[in-house]
Amino acid sequence: MKKLLLTLALVAVITSAASCSDSTGKTGGDTTGDTTGSETTAPVVTEPATEEPSGSPIDKMPLGDILEKIYEGVENLPEVYEVELNEENFANFVFTEYKEGYEALCSEAMINITTHSVVLLRVPEGADTEAIADEIAEKADPFKWVCVSADKVIVRRAGNTILLVMSYEGMADKIAENFDNLAKA
Repeated sequence: MKKLLLTLALVAVITSAASCSDSTGKTGGDTTGDTTGSETTAPVVTEPATEEPSGSPIDKMPLGDILEKIYEGVENLPEVYEVELNEENFANFVFTEYKEGYEALCSEAMINITTHSVVLLRVPEGADTEAIADEIAEKADPFKWVCVSADKVIVRRAGNTILLVMSYEGMADKIAENFDNLAKA
């Protein structure tokens, strides 16, 4: 009886370990944008939301108001909770080092198997927003949920505000579109 239980436990452990692994043996996400085959990829899209390097109207809005506006019209949005980011939790959500003067707000799905994360980061005036956005795009990990990954990763910037979205493709696109429209308002 003990041997049977031990064998069943071993099979369960092997099965759960296999279900979380990538069949190609890769440990990280492919951020090249290649979506061919059955591999889960998360293309990273980085570009400015506006042509203006600074002075975007979005910079004058509280981050909570921006978050509310960019969620408007997003279908099938999961239940989310908001986290104010600080020096201790910043790297877990933004994938880069916290610097003095950063203001950030994150919205995450309440259920951790739902791949949805939206981060708004406002950097101080004079900071190199383009370089910061590029670093975030380079380091963003769509596999942060371990056994599942975000369909799409989008990084946008407008003035001193940076948006990082990791979610399902349709949601990510709509949130980025709303951010772009808000930045132009």
